[in-house]
Amino acid sequence: MEGAHQRDNAAVAIRVARALRPDFAAEAIRERMASCLIPARQQFLPGKVEILLDVAHNPVSFRALAETIRRRRANCKILAVVGMMKNKDARGSLAALRDLVSNVLIVRLSSPRSFEPEDLARIARELGMIAECAASPDVAFAEIHEPASHDLGLVAGSFYLAGDYLRWREHAGIA
Repeated sequence: MEGAHQRDNAAVAIRVARALRPDFAAEAIRERMASCLIPARQQFLPGKVEILLDVAHNPVSFRALAETIRRRRANCKILAVVGMMKNKDARGSLAALRDLVSNVLIVRLSSPRSFEPEDLARIARELGMIAECAASPDVAFAEIHEPASHDLGLVAGSFYLAGDYLRWREHAGIA
């Protein structure tokens, strides 16, 4: 799994497993950890344009996402699709990406608690980001798959957004 924070999460999981099952063999733990994948947690998806999908939805998770981008794709041009819940710290979250993302397409989430796209775009612009509101999430998802303007597509900001993106991908026939 991507993200330095996942090492800490794995260490906690291993300690808990050993506390609950002292007979749990080290090899079994290694095998399970090696095959562990949490969908939409800093998940790189191949395609014409590689997509980084993350359910980051607060400043801490956005900073972890930014760290992975710096480590894996530091010098690439990134087009991001972002949608967030209105009870989240959008300014703190987006600030983590401001020096990494070329452009941001803001979308409304499939939740009544979604941030208004115009308000989220205003916050992104105040942070110095190039941001525009997409006509719909589907339009934004299609745009990040077109390699004309960027090297990496990013989808982040909410579990809702990640789920909508994965459903869109499936309906678009993208494996």
